[in-house]
Amino acid sequence: MIVLSKKKKILTLLIIATLMITLFFFNGSPVAAHEANICPQPSKSTVSSSDGPTPIIFVHGIRMDSTKLSSEAPSVHAFLKELEQTGNYHVVGLSDSNESYFAYHDENEKYSDVSLGGNSLPHISTNAEELHKEIKKCYDQYGKKVVLFGYSMGASIIRGELARYGKEDAKYIKFVTFLHGVQQGSWLAPIGGGIGTGAKAFGQSFEMTFEKQYGKVGGKVAEFAVKSIADHSPIDLNAPAIRDLAPKSEWFQTTNKTNPPESIPYYNFYGDIHLQYPINVLPGGLWNISDGADVPIGDGVIFPGTDTPTDTGDLGGTKFKFKKGNEWANHEDLRFNVSLATFLLSISNKSKEFVSNISDSGYHHTAILASDWGKIDTISVGDETNTRGNLYETMMNVFKTEAENETPTAAETRNIIQNLKNGIVQTYQDHVKKHEWENVQNMSNFSMIRPQLLNYATQNFTDSELEKISSNYFKGGGDYAYFPIDDFDVRFTIHERTPSKIVASSIEFKNEIMATMDTVYYTAVRKNGKWVLDTWKFVDYKNEPLNLTWSEIKTYAKKHGHDAKLVKETSYKGKKVYIVDNYVDFDHVMIYAESSDYAPVPPEIEPSAASNSQSQPTNSPTEYAVNYQITTNGKGTASTPNGGTLTLKVGDTIKVTRTDQLDRNEYFERTLFGGDVMELVQPGEDVFIIKATKSGPSYISILPLDEWDLEYKINIMVQ
Repeated sequence: MIVLSKKKKILTLLIIATLMITLFFFNGSPVAAHEANICPQPSKSTVSSSDGPTPIIFVHGIRMDSTKLSSEAPSVHAFLKELEQTGNYHVVGLSDSNESYFAYHDENEKYSDVSLGGNSLPHISTNAEELHKEIKKCYDQYGKKVVLFGYSMGASIIRGELARYGKEDAKYIKFVTFLHGVQQGSWLAPIGGGIGTGAKAFGQSFEMTFEKQYGKVGGKVAEFAVKSIADHSPIDLNAPAIRDLAPKSEWFQTTNKTNPPESIPYYNFYGDIHLQYPINVLPGGLWNISDGADVPIGDGVIFPGTDTPTDTGDLGGTKFKFKKGNEWANHEDLRFNVSLATFLLSISNKSKEFVSNISDSGYHHTAILASDWGKIDTISVGDETNTRGNLYETMMNVFKTEAENETPTAAETRNIIQNLKNGIVQTYQDHVKKHEWENVQNMSNFSMIRPQLLNYATQNFTDSELEKISSNYFKGGGDYAYFPIDDFDVRFTIHERTPSKIVASSIEFKNEIMATMDTVYYTAVRKNGKWVLDTWKFVDYKNEPLNLTWSEIKTYAKKHGHDAKLVKETSYKGKKVYIVDNYVDFDHVMIYAESSDYAPVPPEIEPSAASNSQSQPTNSPTEYAVNYQITTNGKGTASTPNGGTLTLKVGDTIKVTRTDQLDRNEYFERTLFGGDVMELVQPGEDVFIIKATKSGPSYISILPLDEWDLEYKINIMVQ
């Protein structure tokens, strides 16, 4: 069964996680680029490498020099580098010598990152607009959906982009990850360099806001804690971005009204520090008179807030849990036993010392976890509780799981097989020149090439079939007889395509060197997130006829520099043949459809001279049309009745077109065709073409909302 298209059907992933606390005003957000675009529009001659790594647009936090990520945020930088080393992802703009990402812009659309002399503080909406432009450019350049990774204010920029352009851009986005993201605002934004300067920023006194949230004791605790952070985090209260980041700002009131697209998975990582102050009459906890306060302060700069993406609380928030996604919290209880006398006098100098030490670390997000909190005691995911995890290990698992759960597209499938095959062949060719393996006396040494072959093949395939090839492969010209000599441009048929396995086939033509005339079956599997070949198998035409079409013969000839002309399609001794002019190395020849074998044209089927100039293929192929729609009640309908049958002959094609105008994000579908008598000749989302290659039954199944209970099935019979 072949999956043609699967639109917006993304499974929610439950993964255990851990968190490290970094900071909102830590130099981190989308990222600075030194050129006009991080993803320049490819030229018309550019071919997207759709089998390559998935692009990540990293959107950093405020006041960050994007060329110094390795020194300013070493753990984040190391994580991004490790992501690239998996081979599944490419962080756009990331390099050892010139780190650059999505750049902040000022109101005049000039780059204004710290690295370029700016201050990274224009309105968030300005950068949301620019991010919108870059998403489509990256999709076009890489040929794959992009991942958005927002740190701190970067999350606010991503939320703004999704609120404004989510319906348009959802089809270009694979998933979204937030790390300490500002989802509902940060209390620090309106406070600035001290409590006094922004005391009325919440619409009431600062003290009253915390007292309302946490009670008298908790409010006092929170006040002392955050005041120390604020004193160590001077910011420009007049900067547009700072005003946008304040809780209940116009930005959040507007942006958070709109839920992000439901078709995209979201993964949110945030801090969850709790300050605990049991109050005792006597020092040492000899007489406890109150539980005191348990004050959740998030990561210190962004308070927890609520899970609901549309909320806008008085104190802001970093939590975010949506329909397709999960969130993980770094949880830490910081317990200070406080005597009644100490509390009445000044609450707790310990709290001020504690927060002061955190802030003095040089980061603007409470960096307690950055240096010494790689582990967490408890994480909650839904109703499940998991223990002892590492933040970056958990995030890596999320990214790896997303990669491993992705079914490659038809184009990606072809490129995966092509690149793996080419990698194996190239490995042998490279060693020809390097080691001069030329004859029986100087044969190839398998142990020398085995490590490189394992980049393209499983251990079993390497140590069996490829080792046999090595023992017989004399270097010096290279004997291609041991490798598939097929051409995917002539025929490439996908038989199975899942996140973990691919089975596809192609064909070998007879030529002056080879006479195999085989169908070559390839099986590739995904191991640790990486595709490798598990086998290739040759099936002789006598066991499985090639059943060549005229189009395939013409394509093969063209690839070898000949503009072949069809003189006549006929039969000879009960076998289908093509009479062709200007074929590879032949001016006039008969080609057997079952095998690609060729021979002189027998006189009894030779067309007359008069008919040669006007001859056309007999039984010209017919293109059938199947137009289908998805209705607003989630059902499918088509121009061919449900359960009806289309009768075709070999060579005929079916053009399948989705014609309704409904939103593809909300009214998605999956379309399949089965059997091995049809092949995909033109892939596409709303329009694709399949062709009958041999006799037998097949079908087209349309699954509205990817539900088998809603299947609309059209039967096919190829005669």
